[in-house]
Amino acid sequence: MYRLKQLIRAVVPHQMRLKVYHIRRYLRSFGIAQGMVALYKIAMAGNGLIALSIPQSRTPLLVRGNTSDVQTFEQIFIDNEYDAPLDISPKTIVDGGANVGYASVYFANRFPGARIIAIEPHNANAEMLEKNTAAYPNLVIIRAGIWHKKTLLKIENPEAEEWAFRVAEATPDSLEIAGITIADIIESANVDHIDILKLDIEGAEKEVLRHSREWIDKISVLIIELHDRFKPGCSDALYAAISGRHFLESRKGENIFLQRVAG
Repeated sequence: MYRLKQLIRAVVPHQMRLKVYHIRRYLRSFGIAQGMVALYKIAMAGNGLIALSIPQSRTPLLVRGNTSDVQTFEQIFIDNEYDAPLDISPKTIVDGGANVGYASVYFANRFPGARIIAIEPHNANAEMLEKNTAAYPNLVIIRAGIWHKKTLLKIENPEAEEWAFRVAEATPDSLEIAGITIADIIESANVDHIDILKLDIEGAEKEVLRHSREWIDKISVLIIELHDRFKPGCSDALYAAISGRHFLESRKGENIFLQRVAG
């Protein structure tokens, strides 16, 4: 078997092996029929909008061809980046930086008894988010950016790919977006804590975590992607925020999972 694998590597071009591997991942995740249809639609999409039917969603999911939607879709439903073992039955989940809703859909199907609050600042993404999550009555959408204080924000890099929009405090000449805090979200949800808080907010976590005293003790599970690569200090802010607190840490893909444990 080892020699056969070596022979395949030597004879079959690298790019072809990658394509075969890619096809196998889709078929393994979605089944033969739905996997092949999804691959075909993505390949033929161009810059258009396609709808992908997969077992992990009640309704077809909208994907914008030739955009970061495709990679985000694959990370969540093929790489299963949020499928970490969690010893919890959540009632309240906050999807901070919900993008077009794939993570929200994943959580809604994995935890059907939970209320999910999806937060997204970018209008085009939020419109896609609304369409992709319309079948889930337990899901609420807030068009806003998560920040360390209640203020007005702007999209700092409007030319970026759809998954990489960053927010900053608004200036007089900018299009304004509502900025809300984690404490605001807890209060508006009328709960005393958040069971799962997912944060993928493209560097804003640095400011949010630096002002975490009001809310960090009200989170049971924090799932966070850090963005030190374009905003140095995000990791430092995270570990300063949880210093002296008892969390069990694990990692999957680009995400850090922190689950509170009894101290």
